Amino acid sequence: MEKYGQWEVMKELGEGGQGKVYLAKDIEKTKGTEQRFAEINRSIGTLTTAQPTETRRQAAQDLVRAIASLSPTTPDPSSLGALKILHKPKQENGIEKALERMTQEIDALQTLNHPNVLRILDHNVKERWFVGEYHPGGTLSNHNELFKGDLLRALTAFRPLVEAVAELHRAKRVHRDIKPHNVFIAADGRLILGDFGIVFYDDPNRTRITDTYENVGSRD
Repeated sequence: MEKYGQWEVMKELGEGGQGKVYLAKDIEKTKGTEQRFAEINRSIGTLTTAQPTETRRQAAQDLVRAIASLSPTTPDPSSLGALKILHKPKQENGIEKALERMTQEIDALQTLNHPNVLRILDHNVKERWFVGEYHPGGTLSNHNELFKGDLLRALTAFRPLVEAVAELHRAKRVHRDIKPHNVFIAADGRLILGDFGIVFYDDPNRTRITDTYENVGSRD
């Protein structure tokens, strides 16, 4: 498995115009679990090859102890993250713009401390990656029926998202790509705004990374 810092890639989650996103685990937080699995493998190996009864009995005890120490539930969500890796630009001079976009995305996400904005867990711009929160519920685009027939529930869920966007605007950042595909569903039902890949700063000089006539936003 590929590793980026302390993050190990588990599987691909999706791909966008700027990069691919993978489910990754924090190997620093899962060391204990990995050690337990190693103990289980060693014990099984001993049970299948050892001859003396005492050796086999000890291996059996070690196996039971290692299995019992593992959580019977799914991995701790706090050890997982969504790893975004930038595409390699087709043109050599495109890497500077891609890295600048990633820098702005990370900066915008770190600027806002809002429960409805994706949190950054780790990043390395030089290596073209960062890790955000992982929400196993996926995006709003995968749950089109979620609020069907329940207007009050829809508005109650949507209002904090609007407040998050308002706070983003007060910080002089503009998202430019708000759509169901970029709104994640947290385990507690919160709508989480993510994918700030084409965010720009609304500064007095109106500086942009985007060139004149360059396409931005959703391809739709």
